[in-house]
Amino acid sequence: MSNGKILCKRCKKSFISIDNYKKIVNIIKENNLYQFQVYYSLCPICRPRYFSEFMVGNELDKVVPCHHGIKRRKEVFAPVKKDNRLGTIVYKTECFICNQGCDALVHVKNGQVVLVEGDSSSPITKGILCCKGLASKDLLYHPDRIIYPMKRIGGRGEDRWKRIEWDEALDTIVENLKAVEEKYGRDSIVLTTGTNRGWVRYFLRFANAYGKQWIGPGIAQCFYPRMTGQILVTGSNALENPHYDETKCMLIWGCNPTNTWPVKGMGMMEARSRGSKMIVVDPFFTEAASKADIWLQIRPGTDAALALGMLNIIINEELYDKEFVKRWCFGFEELRARVQEYPIERVEEITWV
Repeated sequence: MSNGKILCKRCKKSFISIDNYKKIVNIIKENNLYQFQVYYSLCPICRPRYFSEFMVGNELDKVVPCHHGIKRRKEVFAPVKKDNRLGTIVYKTECFICNQGCDALVHVKNGQVVLVEGDSSSPITKGILCCKGLASKDLLYHPDRIIYPMKRIGGRGEDRWKRIEWDEALDTIVENLKAVEEKYGRDSIVLTTGTNRGWVRYFLRFANAYGKQWIGPGIAQCFYPRMTGQILVTGSNALENPHYDETKCMLIWGCNPTNTWPVKGMGMMEARSRGSKMIVVDPFFTEAASKADIWLQIRPGTDAALALGMLNIIINEELYDKEFVKRWCFGFEELRARVQEYPIERVEEITWV
């Protein structure tokens, strides 16, 4: 759904975010609640839009459901069963390594995580968990994991460190911030973080308290450019939610979802088993390429030339939806002129395909 328009038939029963907001406001008024937080979670079916989770304290109190009516349990992170085979207590949760949030089961024994596996009861991920999620226990307990402040005692590149107390670490940071600020001014300091996760609110609060406007919460380098590009080119950011159950041909370009995005890869493989054709564009022989009907092993860095060559054929042979182009597209004639510079012979020379 975008700007009130239904783009996906699976969203027929959905409602736009303003309705979610009104429902939440009514809950606040009816219950006289002031200490609350609202979290927006991606729809667990196709993740094209959000549904709202209304939090009171640490307990999930109300859920404005997505169009499929899936509601998160109140007993989130509560143990769901015992595994007598391993002698563990099993917790149902999600993997937070990436934004997909695959459903996972965590086995705990004597207060220690002993196994992380996919949740086969999940209607979405169906027990699939990528290698990163499966290795999360090893990341948690790896001997090289840094869990205390460490101070460099040698020169850069010598890899000599010593453990220090938190108070000393915080004092050192404050001293360095003050020194840089006094010498170069406050605007010389830039605060950045990695991929946006739940703790980013504390990072932003620190930046606010410090009076910093130069901040980078991670999403500016990853999520926002991707969404902005999709909206500018297609008018929607729902490109990452294809209908694998209906597609007859898939073009996988420069990615390997069977390894890096198993939920997507699962949908692709199911479509493949139903007879859908698969075309893979990648310099590397990936797992997706091994299952493709056509593998275009282009020369690295020549993706744009291949795309322009494809457009050359599509436009010159009039294989496009003329009515759609006439109604919705801008700059089409300029594009038509540009792709004439990329006949199939030139594209072959550039891409080696």
